Amino acid sequence: MSAGLILCFLGAMVAVAAHLGSRAAESRARETYRELVGENYDLPEDDWQEIRPVAGLWGCLVAGLAFLRGLGVFVALGAGLYLVAG
Repeated sequence: MSAGLILCFLGAMVAVAAHLGSRAAESRARETYRELVGENYDLPEDDWQEIRPVAGLWGCLVAGLAFLRGLGVFVALGAGLYLVAG
């Protein structure tokens, strides 16, 4: 197996894992927000970002996982282009 193929799979796996983790963290942030403000289902999906304790707790995790997702996609695409061009 070539190094480019391994990097492509590794980048894709990191991106998928970070995406799933980010979705789970956003879901937990919404649950925490609903516990703070009550069960009002007319709230926007990203309204949890307006509350400082919730945003501080979950926002950093969501941002870090989004960075890892982007890094994984970048590595996977770069390795894929290396395989195609090489």
